[in-house]
Amino acid sequence: MIDSTEPPVLQAGLELIGGCPVVNSVNYEDGDGPDSRFARIMPLVKEHGTAVIALTIDEQGQARTTEGKVAIASRVALCDGP
Repeated sequence: MIDSTEPPVLQAGLELIGGCPVVNSVNYEDGDGPDSRFARIMPLVKEHGTAVIALTIDEQGQARTTEGKVAIASRVALCDGP
């Protein structure tokens, strides 16, 4: 498992680790625009066929209600990458 939200750290780890690592974690803390961490991490995830742990955090912070958690999780699940 690679535990970082920094794309350069993830890239280095994914290039060094054999097998199928897991990236911990992705979230929408800084949005999902083209310059967001999410948008920079997901192509690495796809390229390496890596599993991810997605947190229910968005631009407003950590979701506290069931509805909020489902909304963010659904947003992640629908992502086809940038």
